[in-house]
Amino acid sequence: MKIFQVETFYAPFLDAAYRNPSLAQASYAEQVTHLLDSGFSAGHMVTPYLPALGHEAFTCIGNCVPLQKTWLRETLSEADLKKGYTLKQVMAMQIEAFQPDILYASDPTFLDSSLIATLTHKPKLCVAWRAAPTASTVDLSGFDLTLTSDPSFRAICERLGARRIAYHFPGHPQWVNGHLGALETEYDIVFSGQVGGLHKKRVQALESILPALTAHGLRVGLFALGSFPNNPYLNGLNKGPRFGLDMYRVLRQARMTLNIVIDTASPNGINMRHFEAAGVGSLMVGCGARHNIVFEAGTECVCQERVGETIDQILMLMEKPRLLEWIAANGHRKCMAEYEMTIRTQRFLELCEAVL
Repeated sequence: MKIFQVETFYAPFLDAAYRNPSLAQASYAEQVTHLLDSGFSAGHMVTPYLPALGHEAFTCIGNCVPLQKTWLRETLSEADLKKGYTLKQVMAMQIEAFQPDILYASDPTFLDSSLIATLTHKPKLCVAWRAAPTASTVDLSGFDLTLTSDPSFRAICERLGARRIAYHFPGHPQWVNGHLGALETEYDIVFSGQVGGLHKKRVQALESILPALTAHGLRVGLFALGSFPNNPYLNGLNKGPRFGLDMYRVLRQARMTLNIVIDTASPNGINMRHFEAAGVGSLMVGCGARHNIVFEAGTECVCQERVGETIDQILMLMEKPRLLEWIAANGHRKCMAEYEMTIRTQRFLELCEAVL
């Protein structure tokens, strides 16, 4: 089968990647390879694994302006290039040119139902993934299958017109670990992720947990995308966001990774940080729930509902390093045995084939 995946990457990551002016001068294929090799969104990308499974794949980073301009230069005549195209128009042209059997929108707010309706080539199956806050104006009715990892977002997808919904989880690519090198433990615990209006619970938890751990002498790392307007201490502690392999390295340098899911997620919901932390061998410490829908609390991860309990749990684990290492090793083993990306790609194909 021919499978087309469209994903959107964070603008700050793309800006950093293209600070090297030679990247924009490379071919479309070379730019895609460079972006995928960076490890950004690696737990969502299925296209790198499809050729080995007997399928033809096309990767579209729909909001990457230099990449999409390169595709136009390689595809159109000079006369057609002068017409000007929006990013969504370029994406539609790529779909028409590739003529996929399966169209997979990792971001269905970018490749949406209205665009699908305009396509001359009609894929056999249109698939969406959604596990994030979504505006009520988004229409999922154009997708044959919508995937999500969280019961809260299942209900949201239903309200947005999703016709068929299945649970599906991201994963961790094994190749990432081989690119991190031998790293020494630099932190006892880190937090890496976004902070802002969609993360009020996260910000409140960080404002309580991180100062308390620092006061107990723990080596704390904070790598946040965003700022803490009411907390100069955390702004001073924050070393800024890390993306892709740089983010994985930070997690691997930490004995524990603190995780607080987005406000709209289910209390026991899952996010990418679960797989990223477990995948590199860091113990995932969740704050806000006593259970986890993928990893078993107490033996494969740690979960506490309240901030005070989370602090106590972390301090206890620091006093019992063998227990900490045992739980982390169990979580890593579970992640690689069931959620390595080749396995997740096979599962994605099974879900698609069931609908087809």
